[in-house]
Amino acid sequence: MAYQRRRRRKDYVDWRAFNDYQRSRVSQQFGGFDEDVKNVFFRLSPLTLSRFLDGYGSRYGPRAQAYARSTYPKWQSGEIEPSAQTLERLLEMLPPYLAAPDKCELLRKLRERFRRTESHSVTVSTANWRQVVIPLAEHLVHKAYHSQLPVQVEARLTWLSAGSMQATNALLAEAEAVAARNTIAFLDKEFANIRNVMANLPFGKTVTHEISLPYGQITVRVKEKHGMEHEKT
Repeated sequence: MAYQRRRRRKDYVDWRAFNDYQRSRVSQQFGGFDEDVKNVFFRLSPLTLSRFLDGYGSRYGPRAQAYARSTYPKWQSGEIEPSAQTLERLLEMLPPYLAAPDKCELLRKLRERFRRTESHSVTVSTANWRQVVIPLAEHLVHKAYHSQLPVQVEARLTWLSAGSMQATNALLAEAEAVAARNTIAFLDKEFANIRNVMANLPFGKTVTHEISLPYGQITVRVKEKHGMEHEKT
């Protein structure tokens, strides 16, 4: 594979093109999470914004603070797009200044951005569906507890290692698992309905049912056939 060097400012005809490329690079690295952080940033209360800008100045200097303070209305209106450098600073600095519910919501979106889902397709009958579908669904439930963010993302977003965020992450994993289990709990009723539908269909007809869980989707083809063996992909 040919080596691809990182583009520099002089590779571009104008500054705007360079900024667009840099912002795109940051957004790709964080899976679009920069958009979630920007949305929160632009809705900050005056008090929280003031506290954040004070901390911003302490970390990056008075000139950076003055620029952020004067440019914030233009960022907010969309007249000016934050630079890649500003986005990276927001990603790292903003969450600790937020109230617990807002931090929790950002972490939930970050988990969603990097969620690795699976797709499965199985063929069953109304008699054996539980033996096939339930273990597969339980596998997807347990993925919530073992889901991890990319190492490079955790290394850049140091606030993720705070004790409160670790606890929040565990709660979010449990919430995802509970949501999946709630879906599984309704499967008996759903397959009872499928059985009733199939009773009125010609023999050999197939009914397809989609099961959507946080960490994957199961496409179930229900086909009544004596002695059939389930197929799984």
